Amino acid sequence: MVKMAGKSEKSRGSAEDLDIRSALVKTMKLDDRQGLLGDWFDNAVESAASAESDAAELHRHGLSCHTEDAFPGVCHLLLRHPQDPATGLLANACAGGDSAARGAILGLIYGACIPVSTWPAEWLADLHPREEVMGLVGRLGRWGTDRNV
Repeated sequence: MVKMAGKSEKSRGSAEDLDIRSALVKTMKLDDRQGLLGDWFDNAVESAASAESDAAELHRHGLSCHTEDAFPGVCHLLLRHPQDPATGLLANACAGGDSAARGAILGLIYGACIPVSTWPAEWLADLHPREEVMGLVGRLGRWGTDRNV
């Protein structure tokens, strides 16, 4: 179980995790994944299943922005918190190191998979261009069905 300050406990590996988890597994099985070493992903799978804290596991992977450090750390957080972007992003920031690079990748993936309406309201409440951002998010959501948006 993972517990962050102010957050309820979340279980790992439930059925609702299949979207991100299966996408990562399928990607790692592709023949043309040039440059992505299998042990990077294997290390992320192992660390996501461990009892160690996210911070400890990210430290073990490495905290720099170099791909060999960042990729396993990003995958670790996505595998451990596939339906909880707030916990994944907060765990990333709390681990330290070059959390901005990992956070950008995490935010892109979470944003593509998890509806923004389910993210913490306080994260959007004080956003100065909130209406403009939410309008763009709405347009992106309709993009798949209406290419004229």
